[in-house]
Amino acid sequence: MVNGRCRILLGGYALAKGHHVRVDILFERFSTRAKSIVDIIGGMFLLLIAGTLVVVGFSYVIHYFQIGAISSGGMEMPLWVQWSIVPIGGLLIGLQGIVKLINDFAMIMRGKPLYVTEEEE
Repeated sequence: MVNGRCRILLGGYALAKGHHVRVDILFERFSTRAKSIVDIIGGMFLLLIAGTLVVVGFSYVIHYFQIGAISSGGMEMPLWVQWSIVPIGGLLIGLQGIVKLINDFAMIMRGKPLYVTEEEE
C-alpha cells in the first residue's frame, strides 16, 4: 500500500502506462485521430493542473522552509521536505503530459503514434 502523500508521485507513471481514468462511453467509438484530438484537449487541462501543483506546492515548500515549520509526529521532520512531494509530483505529471501531447500530435499528423501504451495494445 502506498502512502497517501506519495501517491501523487505515481501520477506520471500511471499516465505513461495508460492507466489513467477516462469515461469510455463515447470515446471507444471515435476514430484513432478523433481520440487523439480529445486527448489533446484533455492534455491541456492536465498541464494546467500540473502547473498549478508545481506553483502552489513550491510556494508551500518555500513558506515552510522560511518559517522553519516542523511536523508534530513522532519523527520531527521539516514540513518543507514533506511538501516537496507536491511540486515534484506535479512536475512528473506535467512532463509525462507533454510526452502524451507529442504522441497525440504525431498520431494526428502521421496517422500512427510514436509509442504505444499498455492500454492501447
